[in-house]
Amino acid sequence: MNGYKMQADSYRKVLDRDRSTMEPEVIESMERSIRVFENLADFEPEDKYVAFDSSMFNDIFKGYVQKIIDELCEDDEDDVMEAAQKIRSRVTGKATAILDRMNAREAVLGSGAGLPSRRYIKLISRLHKVSMSRDEKILFIAA
Repeated sequence: MNGYKMQADSYRKVLDRDRSTMEPEVIESMERSIRVFENLADFEPEDKYVAFDSSMFNDIFKGYVQKIIDELCEDDEDDVMEAAQKIRSRVTGKATAILDRMNAREAVLGSGAGLPSRRYIKLISRLHKVSMSRDEKILFIAA
């Protein structure tokens, strides 16, 4: 049994136990989650790459990237906010290009085994020197 199957079973138990006290929207959401988790439970190891390459996750991925940039650049200073807007635009554009150019397997298992390049580290350090301490930069790069 894998984690997705366990999650589906857990949702199913809660739904069976509490259905009579749940709002219809909650029931519908849980049933949808059960269907998705059951499908994910049947995925072979390579299937996750095929699913991501279908591009159904691209907008979600770019949304997360924008949220990361927003949180890294939280500051009331105008120069930081202006830099954040430029960074957001450039990074989102690069994310779009990379999603179009590289498949998910290459992104995860490609050269460098997912480690950030020196160029990336230098860029992040330069762009966020105003709003990030040295320790925060190290934690961000390590994450």
